[in-house]
Amino acid sequence: MGLDYDSVKERCPKLIYALLAAYGEKGEKANDPGFDSVAFWADSGFLQDMSVPVEGGYPVYIPMGIADISCGTILAGAVGTALYQRTKTGMGDCVCVSLYGTAVWAMAQMSTGTQYGYQWPRGRYQGGPMGVPLKTKDGKWVLCVVEQYNRDWPKFCRAWKCEDLIDHPRFNTQKATFIPENRRDAIMELEKRAILCDSAEVDRILTEEKVVHTILRHIKDIHGSRQALENQYLYEHTYPSGKTITMANPCVQFRSFELNGYEKAPALGADTEKILKEFGLN
Repeated sequence: MGLDYDSVKERCPKLIYALLAAYGEKGEKANDPGFDSVAFWADSGFLQDMSVPVEGGYPVYIPMGIADISCGTILAGAVGTALYQRTKTGMGDCVCVSLYGTAVWAMAQMSTGTQYGYQWPRGRYQGGPMGVPLKTKDGKWVLCVVEQYNRDWPKFCRAWKCEDLIDHPRFNTQKATFIPENRRDAIMELEKRAILCDSAEVDRILTEEKVVHTILRHIKDIHGSRQALENQYLYEHTYPSGKTITMANPCVQFRSFELNGYEKAPALGADTEKILKEFGLN
C-alpha cells in the first residue's frame, strides 16, 4: 500500500512512525507472525527452562498479556523520545519494538549467564541461604534478599529462631556459602527451623531488623492490595449493576495530573451515524 516508513518519510519528514513487530525487521523470521506466547515466552526459552524437571513435569502455562503490555509501554517511551528529538532536530524517525527483542532485553541477565555455565531453572540448593523462600508452619513462604550477607546473617538467624547458627563457620560468611555443599546444608538446616516458625512473627522481626523480605503472595492478592490502591496502580470501578471491581492503571505516573480511570467503551457501531454525517453521507 506504500505506507511503509521508507515510502512516506520523504513526503512527511516530521513523521514519527511506530512499528510493533513479532521478531524485528530483519532476519529469516522478520515476516513471521507471533503472539506474546510464541515470540516472547517460547522463543526466549522461558517456558522451557522455567519448567521444574521432575517426572511428569511440563512447561508452565503461558503468562498471558505480560509481553504485550511490556512492548506497548516500551514503544510509548520510544515514541516520546522520538517526539523530543524532533523538537531538537525538526526530523521524525521510525521506532521499532518487537516481542522477541523485548524478551532478549528483559531476560538479558538470565541468558548472559548461560555463556559462563549457569543453567535454568536454578535448583533450590544452588541459591544463597538467605535468597531462597522458606516455608513456615502456617503454610506461607517468606523470601529475603540481602546484599550484605555477613552483616545480615545474624539478623536473619534471629528471625528464624536459629541463633545457634550465627557463628557457624560454614554458613556465617558469604565466602563460605560459595562452596556448594555448605550452601546446600545451610538451606536444609534453615528449612527444618522455618517449618516451626510463624510467618507473621518472622515478618515482624525481619521488618524491625530492616532486612529486605516479603511473604510470597498469590496473583489474586493484587486486587486486595491497599498498597496498589493507595498508589493508584489499581482503581475501583463500579458497573451500572452496582458491582465494583478493581482494574489496573498504567504504572507510569506524572505529578502534573492524576489518572481518571477508564471510560465505558462504546457499543459496536455507536458512532457510525455521527461519522457518516460528518462526511455528508447521512
